[in-house]
Amino acid sequence: MKFTITIISLVLVSFTSTTYLKSIKKYKLKIEEPSDISLSTDGKSFYIVSDKGSLYKTDLEGKTITKSNLVGTDFEAVFAKDNKVYVVDERYRKIYTLNENTLTQESAKTIPYSGARNSAYEGICWNKAKKRFVLAIEKSPVMLYELDENLNVVNEIDFKSITDISSITYADGFLWILSEEDHCLVKADANTYQPIKKYNINIVGAEGVAFDNNKQLYITSDGMGLIYKYNTINE
Repeated sequence: MKFTITIISLVLVSFTSTTYLKSIKKYKLKIEEPSDISLSTDGKSFYIVSDKGSLYKTDLEGKTITKSNLVGTDFEAVFAKDNKVYVVDERYRKIYTLNENTLTQESAKTIPYSGARNSAYEGICWNKAKKRFVLAIEKSPVMLYELDENLNVVNEIDFKSITDISSITYADGFLWILSEEDHCLVKADANTYQPIKKYNINIVGAEGVAFDNNKQLYITSDGMGLIYKYNTINE
């Protein structure tokens, strides 16, 4: 089956106002080089991937519950949806689909990308507004790929408003895009991907972003080995 891929260029946004986010709690992780984070389907736990190619299930305070037998090289993105867990290996351009109950692999799909090994896929989420997965390319260039339910690329979005992407998630009707280098979290329109607002954060090595069912924000730091918890973001 052939797909026509549409390349979308967004208007470059200069943020005129930003808000600084201050964490309310920090949780220490016993995970080497933690990267991305995702809330489980039932909302009772987190999935956290490691740059060392491992997947962990933790409670909402970062305590390890179990570790998957899945072995990779450089896991940089994770997202749970409909009792499936999707894990992205940046180096080998693979998306693994796991059974959420057993954390065992069901399938693997290669998404080709010709860029540098360490500047490729850094985030994945399900965009409920468009009923598509969104796969984020870190930098050079910063891009968002839209994927259908079978993980085929259908659109490419040129995202120029930040220097890099380290994680993405969907929550409360918006797409949330984390930048490690710019030390910020961007709220974007889930239909157009146009940035709406920027939130400054003061975290070393911000690599993952997630919200719980109470709309509280969590950001992982691989540099500090921590989860930072924030209050609900209010406009």
